[in-house]
Amino acid sequence: RPDSLRLSCANLTPPLPIAAAELMGFTIDEKACDARADCKADQMARLEGTPGFRCGTSQQEDFSHVQRVAVVGAGVAGLQVANLLHQVGIQCVIFERTAEVGGVWRENYADCGLQVPRELYQFPGFPWPADGKWELFPSRSQVQEYVRCYARQFDIYECCKLETAVLQASPKQGASA
Repeated sequence: RPDSLRLSCANLTPPLPIAAAELMGFTIDEKACDARADCKADQMARLEGTPGFRCGTSQQEDFSHVQRVAVVGAGVAGLQVANLLHQVGIQCVIFERTAEVGGVWRENYADCGLQVPRELYQFPGFPWPADGKWELFPSRSQVQEYVRCYARQFDIYECCKLETAVLQASPKQGASA
């Protein structure tokens, strides 16, 4: 069975944990993946040359001039961006409208939760704590606690301006957008 779970689509790596994939009982349709890759290539070709387009394949952009970054929202994406910026030495401030990190996991339907096993929804390099209190398909409140653990582990709370809404953002005079 593990041989049937090998993934060939670039957008599906890293490979799924075998136990989780077996539990969910699915296989990967490689033809569908190839069709999506063709579709993505068509979309990239249409976007090329439009303002803000970044191909991201061969060229490394130079961001050495960046000294500070503002991140709007302390949800899953905002926390990861802040953590990565700190790792490369860029000062970051997260502006979060509410009193706590978590985004949709903080305020959403009371009974929502993950639709996939927790091992398939975790921060890179930060697995779910092994204390055993987590359900296989964590509830909203469990995911929210995991997100808080991530923020505490990497001292992200220190760069958060909680209860601070961003109402408008505009480029500095003379700065390029």
